[in-house]
Amino acid sequence: MKKLTTAERVSVVIAVLTLIVSAVSALPGFLALRSRQAAVLFESSSSSMVYPSTANRDTILRLLEANRVPTAFTRLLLSNRGDEPAASVAISFRAPGPILATRIVPSPDERPAWVRIAPDSVQDSSTVRFSLQGLAVGPTLMIEIGYLAATLDSAYWEIFADGKPAQSVASIKAAPENVGKISFRPALQILGAGLFVAILASLGLKATENSAYREALGIVLATVFPIAQWRYASVLAARAHWIRFKNRVVLALAGQSDVQMLSVSEGDMRSTDPREFWDVRLRVNDTMFGLKVHTVSQRFPGLVGSIEDQEEYCAKLTAMAQNEGLFAVIVIDQPTTTLSADCKVPEILDRIASGNPHFRYAVVVGDPATVAIGITGIGASTERPAS
Repeated sequence: MKKLTTAERVSVVIAVLTLIVSAVSALPGFLALRSRQAAVLFESSSSSMVYPSTANRDTILRLLEANRVPTAFTRLLLSNRGDEPAASVAISFRAPGPILATRIVPSPDERPAWVRIAPDSVQDSSTVRFSLQGLAVGPTLMIEIGYLAATLDSAYWEIFADGKPAQSVASIKAAPENVGKISFRPALQILGAGLFVAILASLGLKATENSAYREALGIVLATVFPIAQWRYASVLAARAHWIRFKNRVVLALAGQSDVQMLSVSEGDMRSTDPREFWDVRLRVNDTMFGLKVHTVSQRFPGLVGSIEDQEEYCAKLTAMAQNEGLFAVIVIDQPTTTLSADCKVPEILDRIASGNPHFRYAVVVGDPATVAIGITGIGASTERPAS
């Protein structure tokens, strides 16, 4: 089994961690799918009478109390913003003084379809309670209370829905339609960001390990981000030199009378189609050739990469050559010794050829004219191997 490269290992680790974090962040949503419940929200506000600075406040308070006129007021807005009706809602208000007036909208006499309102029950002069059953999702109920009090400090509401405290909000109108709405957006955002980072990490590390990836990444970045061209100028220059050298080789070969050109391509090492794999396919007399064209400046990983890269390059070259019975030719503009002291491709191919009489190869070095002469010379002196 082929060992994973550093880039592949890092990408796998990031991807796995991303999946774990995304699954954990999505777990509450999946659990919530199994439990639908009410979500009762309330908004409360209070106000009191303002007294003129020249008036006798105590006298006014006694007069208002004698005529049972409230001096303080409170209002409650209540709504169910969950995804299930609230079976029961208990409401209690305690005032610091006698409660003189209450108003509920809609009133119990109206018998609204979305809630059943039990008549208010006053436990004592400063406490009032309400009971709601079957509070539907959406509509808002309002309760207003007037009472006698010198201050608003000790007045408070207590509200419980299905045995749980209701949630106080600053504004019922601004509250979401469904506070329990399930959203998987955070999990999807984490997943997308994590996979994006994994791809970037893989490309970045691949680019440091593999010149082919570095070249491709440089071309993409320089195309998408023109400002990046200065950074990848050497990569782009190396590719341009390789294209010029390959084209000149093709022209030199096409000028030979005994050469029949079969196909010319970009030479995709991943392709299994001979027309796409080989940079050039041609016939000289009765011998078919498949050419892989390289330049020293290209720093092709199959020639200067790790021993694993070179072994993989040679294995693919051998397999593709044998599939068509081609004579494989590696064309380089300079000797392999100028590539890297670690270039073992000739030794690897010699080892393969020594154990496989059906595999034939040659390394041809030099300018395009020299390459053309060398290949036609091989064609003139080579017989097809016996099958």
